[in-house]
Amino acid sequence: MKSKEMKYVVVRDEDDHYVRSIVFPKDLTHAEVAFRFRRMERVISAGFCYLKDEDGKWCTYGESESLEVKSHPNDYMVLNQDFFGD
Repeated sequence: MKSKEMKYVVVRDEDDHYVRSIVFPKDLTHAEVAFRFRRMERVISAGFCYLKDEDGKWCTYGESESLEVKSHPNDYMVLNQDFFGD
């Protein structure tokens, strides 16, 4: 069994110094969230995510149809760094 499925976007800051993840409920679109954070032009990946029962770490996959971007194989690492520091 897995935790509740969520959506996420990974964005890059204006100066390209870091990337950050934003996790949100599935009833919002990726584009709505990206627009609200005013980072639409800096979205580098997006998809779906959930916390794995085995270790409580993020698992990421899929793509965003509203932003027309795919998830990146290493997105799970960005989410885990942002949420857990590892």
